[in-house]
Amino acid sequence: INTVNSGSYRDVAVAYLVEAAREQKVAQALYGPLEQGTKDEKIQLSRVLAVSGEADAVPILEKTSRDSDGEVAQEGLRALRSLRARLKI
Repeated sequence: INTVNSGSYRDVAVAYLVEAAREQKVAQALYGPLEQGTKDEKIQLSRVLAVSGEADAVPILEKTSRDSDGEVAQEGLRALRSLRARLKI
């Protein structure tokens, strides 16, 4: 997760997390860092959950969409919309 803070390895880390988060236990392990991580971690983990998350990620992304940092909140809202559209909820 910390690797998403590195510009040179961010894409690799995100791709790995997208695949790994397809397993429910892995996706759930991302919820804590999504709430308490750095700005970059929150943004990238929101994107990961938008692609690989399940319905239980909705409350976490709703909380992220209300983050005090405007960029994090915007990405959280975008991820929430994407997840809802993908799950048709």
